[in-house]
Amino acid sequence: MRWKKSWTGALVVALCALLLLRSARQLAAAPALNYDLLGYVGLALEWSESDPAVVHESTYAAARAELPTAVFQELTGGGVRAVRAREVLAFSEHLAFFRARVLYTGLLAALGAAGAPLVAATWWIPLAAWLLAAGLFGLWLARPLGVVLGALLALGLAHLPALLKQASYSTPDGLALLLVCLGAYLMLERRRLGLASAALLAARAAYRTGAGL
Repeated sequence: MRWKKSWTGALVVALCALLLLRSARQLAAAPALNYDLLGYVGLALEWSESDPAVVHESTYAAARAELPTAVFQELTGGGVRAVRAREVLAFSEHLAFFRARVLYTGLLAALGAAGAPLVAATWWIPLAAWLLAAGLFGLWLARPLGVVLGALLALGLAHLPALLKQASYSTPDGLALLLVCLGAYLMLERRRLGLASAALLAARAAYRTGAGL
């Protein structure tokens, strides 16, 4: 009987993992492409480039190269968006709204340095954070509920509309959520206060408190 329970648990976990990967593939195929991605790409470039004119030019060049034409036109046409696309100073001032999200932009810069496309990396990070958060939910819930119920409930939590939305947007919110949950898990379940504090401090470095226009 014990081996049957083990096989059942392994099968349920594998099935949940496959469903998560299927959802991740769907999210990756249709990212939100929200306006904030331009600011985050610019700040990622600032890690290695101090000239605002070069940052501005490189940001919009990357967006033009990676985004569909209609999306690029939407992000650069009309009102203040068009002004920021034309003027270096206006774009540089806009970056101040995102500058505190150093963990997210640092990860973007590292991915860019490794050869990843910067615009795509803005939603790769929240998508990866969503997958890791789902795994953390399953690990945490397995202790009081068992592997089967824990995996099923974790799958359901990961597919809450708010979390799915975070996973598809170019924003640090999903990364911050992962780190907050990790900090809570380490504090409450593992009694590792030092590691928990580090995770919560990292979440503060990633937390997004405002949005671009």
